[in-house]
Amino acid sequence: YRTFGRVLALSILHGVPLHVRFPLYFYMVLMDIRPALIDIRHTHSELHHELNSLITNGIQGDRYFTVNNLNLIPNGHQIRVTPDNRDYYIECMVLYVCYSQVVKEMVALKEGFFEIIPRRHFNGFKISEVRRLFYQPFGAATPTSTQGSPSSVHHPSPT
Repeated sequence: YRTFGRVLALSILHGVPLHVRFPLYFYMVLMDIRPALIDIRHTHSELHHELNSLITNGIQGDRYFTVNNLNLIPNGHQIRVTPDNRDYYIECMVLYVCYSQVVKEMVALKEGFFEIIPRRHFNGFKISEVRRLFYQPFGAATPTSTQGSPSSVHHPSPT
């Protein structure tokens, strides 16, 4: 995964898009932005609907801070979801789906990626701008500018 992170960074650095789409939360995790419920609506639509119904319809039945017999938080199997902790439960579920199952892999990928292009080159970038760096549809013009504001920076310098 570290090598794949390096390949991703090199593709950006050299303006050679890989034509690969990642889910929105991939870019968020890469940039250390916590994904929210809305960020899983396309990739995990059933879970999004289920968690959203906790907000709109309230908590139905017994629900604990667990998923697949794993605790989302310490002693999660003993902590019931209530109206008071519902938002925290939703946050824990989103983090579990987006990140917790692939923590080691994402840490290695990020190490490889930021080894090639230091993190500081992404300060001020919006997720949509980071996403555009990774994906260009076939036939789209590949941007070559390396100067200007974050919205116009397409290939960060490795310095």
